[in-house]
Amino acid sequence: MAASAKPNIFLRRPILSSVISIVITLVGALAMKALPIAQYPELVPPTVNVTVFYPGASAETIAGTVLAPLEVNINGVENMLYMTSTASSGSGSGSINVYFSLGTDPDMALVNVNNKVNLAQTTLPETVRLQGVQVTKRSPAMLQSIALFSPDGRYDAVYLHNYMQVNVADELKRVPGVGDVTVFGYMDYSMRIWLVPDKLAKYGVTVSEIAAAIQEQNSQFSPGRLGDAPMPDNAQLSWQIDTKGRLATPQEFGEIIIRTGEDSAMLRLKDVARIEMGGKDYSVSSEYNGMVARAMGIYLLPGANAISTGEAVTARMQELSKNFPEGIDYKIIVDTNDFVMESINEVVHTLVEAMILVFLVVFIFLQNWRATLIPCIAVPVSIIGTFAGMFALGYTINTLTLFGMVLAIGIVVDDAIVVLENVERIMSTEHLPPKEATAKAMSEVTAPVIAIVLVLCAVFIPVSFMGGLAGQMYKQFAITISVSVVLSGIVALTLTPALCSLLLKPHAHDHQPAKPFVVFNYFFGKTTHRYVRTVRFIKDHGLISMALFGCMIVSLVFLFRVVPGGLVPNEDQGYILGMTILDDGAVQNRTRDVTRVVMDVLRKNPAVDTVMTLNGLDITSMSSKSNYGTFFAVLKPWSERTTPESSASAISTKVLGVTMMQPEAVTIGFTPSPISGMSTTGGFEGFIQMRGAGTSQDLEATANAFVAEATSRDENGQPKYPAIGTLRSLFSTGAPQLYANLDRERCKDMGISISDVFTAMNATFGALYVNDFNYLGRTFQVRMQAEADYRVLPESLHDIFVRTNKGGMVPLDAIMTLERRTAPQTMERYNVFPAAHLMGEPAPGYSSGQALEALEKLQSTLFAYNHAMGILSQDASTAAPEGSWEARGKTMEVLTRVCYDLTADPRNGILYDYLSAHASELTPIQARELEVLKKNYDRMRRIPAREYVDYSVLLNEADAVWHRAKPANDFAAFAPYLEKIVAYCRKFAGYYNPDMAPYDALLNEYEEGMNQETLDVFFARLRSAIVPLVEKIGKKAQIDDSFLMKHYPIEQQRHFSDYLMEVMGIDRTYCAIAETEHPFTNNFGSHDVRITTHYYEDNLVSSMYSVIHEGGHALYELGADPCYNYTVLSGGVSMGIHESQSRFYENIIGRSRAFVHAIFPYVSTHFPEQLAGVTEEMFYRAVNKAQPSLVRTEADELTYCLHIMVRYEIEKALIAGTLEVRDVPQRWNALYKQYLGIDVPSDREGCLQDSHWSFGGIGYFPSYALGSAYGAQMLACMEKDLGDVFDDVAKGDLSRVTGWLREHIHRYASFKKPGELFREVCGEFDAKYYTDYLTKKYSELYGL
Repeated sequence: MAASAKPNIFLRRPILSSVISIVITLVGALAMKALPIAQYPELVPPTVNVTVFYPGASAETIAGTVLAPLEVNINGVENMLYMTSTASSGSGSGSINVYFSLGTDPDMALVNVNNKVNLAQTTLPETVRLQGVQVTKRSPAMLQSIALFSPDGRYDAVYLHNYMQVNVADELKRVPGVGDVTVFGYMDYSMRIWLVPDKLAKYGVTVSEIAAAIQEQNSQFSPGRLGDAPMPDNAQLSWQIDTKGRLATPQEFGEIIIRTGEDSAMLRLKDVARIEMGGKDYSVSSEYNGMVARAMGIYLLPGANAISTGEAVTARMQELSKNFPEGIDYKIIVDTNDFVMESINEVVHTLVEAMILVFLVVFIFLQNWRATLIPCIAVPVSIIGTFAGMFALGYTINTLTLFGMVLAIGIVVDDAIVVLENVERIMSTEHLPPKEATAKAMSEVTAPVIAIVLVLCAVFIPVSFMGGLAGQMYKQFAITISVSVVLSGIVALTLTPALCSLLLKPHAHDHQPAKPFVVFNYFFGKTTHRYVRTVRFIKDHGLISMALFGCMIVSLVFLFRVVPGGLVPNEDQGYILGMTILDDGAVQNRTRDVTRVVMDVLRKNPAVDTVMTLNGLDITSMSSKSNYGTFFAVLKPWSERTTPESSASAISTKVLGVTMMQPEAVTIGFTPSPISGMSTTGGFEGFIQMRGAGTSQDLEATANAFVAEATSRDENGQPKYPAIGTLRSLFSTGAPQLYANLDRERCKDMGISISDVFTAMNATFGALYVNDFNYLGRTFQVRMQAEADYRVLPESLHDIFVRTNKGGMVPLDAIMTLERRTAPQTMERYNVFPAAHLMGEPAPGYSSGQALEALEKLQSTLFAYNHAMGILSQDASTAAPEGSWEARGKTMEVLTRVCYDLTADPRNGILYDYLSAHASELTPIQARELEVLKKNYDRMRRIPAREYVDYSVLLNEADAVWHRAKPANDFAAFAPYLEKIVAYCRKFAGYYNPDMAPYDALLNEYEEGMNQETLDVFFARLRSAIVPLVEKIGKKAQIDDSFLMKHYPIEQQRHFSDYLMEVMGIDRTYCAIAETEHPFTNNFGSHDVRITTHYYEDNLVSSMYSVIHEGGHALYELGADPCYNYTVLSGGVSMGIHESQSRFYENIIGRSRAFVHAIFPYVSTHFPEQLAGVTEEMFYRAVNKAQPSLVRTEADELTYCLHIMVRYEIEKALIAGTLEVRDVPQRWNALYKQYLGIDVPSDREGCLQDSHWSFGGIGYFPSYALGSAYGAQMLACMEKDLGDVFDDVAKGDLSRVTGWLREHIHRYASFKKPGELFREVCGEFDAKYYTDYLTKKYSELYGL
């Protein structure tokens, strides 16, 4: 018999292991009580709301003069995701919602937005400033909707609204967890002055006079005090003086004196108007089950516990209802917590069922109640203890964490079974007593148990690092499982062995299981034998097994492709929403009639409990529209709705039938968003922005055209876009509008003030805000408006009078005409641009997750077309016959048009807006792709298609002409094309960025954030360092480089180029080299890079350094992470960063003493005749010779930037219009003389030497100089990290250099913005690194 293993501490001390498990259980149980409950983890972004009022103004006026300046100031506030706004003419109000990234401190967001709003206050109209700008924080998720109603009808809507506002809403705002309480509509108390125009005309009174009288006599005064210090010694008392200030009742307002006459006759306000305590705004009315009601929404404070807050609100409402006046009752219409708790309960039931099933399976297989008891004790310890981990991590009890526990039950029981089964096996085979068997078993399984825990953690923990909204959702799921697995490992190593030693009994040799188990064992044994035979068969037939495995993989791939993807599915949440939409301009009474029909239809449905309607409210934008009605239908409990016909989706579909009953309105129903606060409705929403100088009608036409295309069918009657179920534009300009054409000249001629005219109109047809009064301890507004009968028809203009400066009264129709028009009732904006709101649902079988698939498909398609055009461009410069340019131009025209249509397709706009609104769901790479695509889309939408295509054709022709003009020294042939290119560049600069100076916009295309101001400073600093060096060097003896100008056969130069590419570490599998007049690099992802060079038989270094230069470009492209291939992030992020790589390898590495040392043995043996007698030092000095030259590409490292400055000055002047194209050669020659001190003999070596202008690259050249400076600063940072890298370079090993650049620069492709990338690697850009580098190098070289 084998020697028994020594028992571990937990076997020797079972009480210790029990205490550990008891502590875990107790802590978990306490945490379970303290943990907040929610449906999902925190997913909804914090929101700050800005509200303004401009009574009587049109939606376009509010959007343009109030919301726009506020948005411009708010835009870009820290951590902002996006911003939407709505302007409503119905209520004369505007609202901005600013959404912030998850994790943003809502208090800090509120402060930041408030500061931005304060900065914009001075730009707002005075009326808006007087009424104040409200800034509040809240979660966009509405927790509850509560209705207050009068069952016996004794109270009207105004009383209910204000009772709710004063006595209910303010109380609920103090409930912990409540972020905001919004009473729908603006029916606050207001002293309504209902003017009678006939009486005003009779008495010869104007509204301005009435307003002035009210302002004078309804004012607060501070008369002062008697007896205040300093005072005489005999003073005994001090007295506060007070007087009647603001008026409080309609009767007091009625006694306001408008004017006095002879014999003390007085005209009072009551003589020309009816005064009552009414509502400030009547644009929204509501009904509950047919009774007049008012509704309010309870919004959660960001980060608050939804369940406890909901319970606290419900409890507070019950307390408040005890003090309600008789005849007022309330009803919680929508409580999102009902669905949350139902969901949680379902998961809890599943958890319990899973646990019971696990224990049952364990008992059936172990066939021993003592053995079964061990996992039955161990598993709950791990599961309950997990709650402690959740509490420590700040998690909530939600459906995902509970689903994690359901899955964890099956996992954590494994640890207990591994220990238990091994103990049972040893007791059976070796007949050891329980304690010794457990000790031996633990010595065998301790390591495997730990390995199981670590492997499972390695599977689940990485899930928590997923980006986007999906990562935020599933982080808690993964970590919950990981915590339970770790605890199960601890329990398996502590409690389980202790229980095994205490509970298990030694096995009798003749033990027989109970009869039911005998039957089970028999059938299980037969099943096991069949399984073993199957496994042996598969093992012996490898081809069959591989075929089966392949079929399984293919099936999984197929299912992965066809099964729709999405974050969460739509669910039956116990209520539905809906809207009725009448013709534009329909009054609220007509809307109310339709919503009553909807209410009747819904209340007859046995699955519907209650119905609430809001007439005049568009719930999708939360704005007032008289032709919109919104309704909530609360359904009966889920247990009473068991048939498919009683589901929320089925009932919302039936609502569509109301359209047939009430043809004057479209009625739609929809289920709420599956994640509360993410959207008003289920399905998808988006915006089409108007970024150009269009009208509202243009925006509507574009939106309607987009909807028509999205819902169109092909010639076979099949949907063109099958993923789209329904789609509707909510933007309309069809609301009737009367445009007031005031004859301003006549007004001035008659002595009428224009402001008096519009004040009269506002006080009659609008609701003129006069001043305030106090009531119920609060401040309310005094508003003036004509009686209803006087503001129904346009002819009412005749009843309104204004006074001339001579005292005469003139009716408005004598100086004004009204023109019938249509206009939007509501204007929405998205990220500071006017936008049309679209709402729709995917077709059955499709999901919003497919939007990301569409994004990837679009990028792949664009990549394919750009690849084709790039190949054509490459071919044109390297291999195409000279006469092929015309045919190539036709091909480029077609491809360019296709690319334009793909990029500027309006469907992309809605896709990008949809994804922007769901930005938290995207991975960082997807978010950056979206940013770049959206930028390209916005820019392309501003460029007319014909101009874009024509410009592409022009560049193709210009390139062909340049290739002929340069060798012929014929600038006149190229000049007409350059004139057109410059004109296009000026025009396109306005399209690229209309807010920038034209040349700044062009510079920004090549190096984001760069402008003339920055470059002027940069170049001035370079000149101050370079020019003195050049002057000093000019006085020194010149370096001999004549041996570089001998005859170097081109074929040998080609072999030398191959060698250089090998030394640089360029993988020729993915990089090809060709020949052209002007070297360049083309890239098509990290697996296809094409470089070019040129060869001159009398100049070795020209091809040598063009290969190294272009090789630097190639290494950048080849080093990019392949994940960016076929996307808009493929390729370098900017030309400045790109040129930093080419200039780094060409000069900092390629012209270094170390690199020359590495390659000189090859060079000298490859060109023995030409380099006979030339030493390595001579070669090094020759390739670094500093001497002003004519050609930029052959310029030395020191004077190179002076060449760039010449081109920079000329481009600035061309774009500014201060230089004509015909004068370019003259200016070029003058600048070369000024900067480099040399005469230009011909245009071939002058202004025709570069190809950049022929391909439209105006703004490109400065990136060369920036790249040189970037490279010098990168070298400093590289050597700080790696030390001296030139020791390796001297050995011909560039791997550390390239490796550092690949790690810090190359691999990111265009994922990071240029400024961001450079700052992360090198800190703030400083040209001093470059000037110090040049000064040190050339001082040493020339002995300065």
